[in-house]
Amino acid sequence: MLKGRRKGWHEDLAILSAQSDIILLQEVMLNEEFHCHLGDCQQWHAAEGYRRFNRISGVLTAAKVGSHRKQSFKKIEPYLRTPKAALITEYTLSGCAQTLLVANIHAINFTWGVLHFHQQLGDIFNVLTTHEGPVVLAGDFNVWRGKRLQLLREFAQNARLIETEFEHDIRKAAFSYQLDHIFYRGLRKRESRVHKVITSDHNPITAMFSLD
Repeated sequence: MLKGRRKGWHEDLAILSAQSDIILLQEVMLNEEFHCHLGDCQQWHAAEGYRRFNRISGVLTAAKVGSHRKQSFKKIEPYLRTPKAALITEYTLSGCAQTLLVANIHAINFTWGVLHFHQQLGDIFNVLTTHEGPVVLAGDFNVWRGKRLQLLREFAQNARLIETEFEHDIRKAAFSYQLDHIFYRGLRKRESRVHKVITSDHNPITAMFSLD
């Protein structure tokens, strides 16, 4: 929601929150104003990225059920020195012995090559690859170059993740590359959608899954 700087962001957030069991946000101002617009989510976790004085932003994952695992990651961009965060949470599934692992990422952006991007993805996929249950990976991957997108898809393929497609694809793009993605494993996709908004510089994306 562009750190909450655009008028009306809380209405859009409240609508999307009411329709979702799990919400993944990136570049969120980590303060109580955001938390009070997360609908009936019982629990939220955050991973701090950028901090300046008393203003802290990062990624936030909220859910209508409690999680029993939280693991956060931070990667510093090599030139701007801007921290980017990622967060992994784990949830119990009703009637299933396996658990759902959810990864929320805001990928580093400005790099000369793909080394630092590779390292950030490696930290996340090391966890996803070893998880035996269903997985959802989503966020702003900043894949604005072909090499970055290719690397992301190679990691996803090695982890047996499926990339979500969108029929009316109006996702945020840079240099003709979509930045936001959802990957999944061990689930069946029922629906996926991009929501047109003016309260953020990215159009939110949603997906509905059921157990495979």
